[in-house]
Amino acid sequence: RRGKGPYTADLHVPIPGAEEGGADIVALAVHLYPESEVCPMTGELLGKARLRQRHLARMRWLFIGMRRKEWLALPDTASRIDALDRAIS
Repeated sequence: RRGKGPYTADLHVPIPGAEEGGADIVALAVHLYPESEVCPMTGELLGKARLRQRHLARMRWLFIGMRRKEWLALPDTASRIDALDRAIS
């Protein structure tokens, strides 16, 4: 876990050299959100999660939101790596 201002990320992955190089994205911030932060009809993030996404974007962190229940159901590390790869691409 790593924090930035009032936010914490379940997984923080800094991008080496991005800060000094002036890159658009300096880190990845994975947030495992509960069902209560998602609209059941559309699957869109709601209030607090959307605000977090906007604020992290302004800090040049790429917000990657994943459903906590689905993440915890993944059987092993390899499956979680594959899920992150799919979310990023």
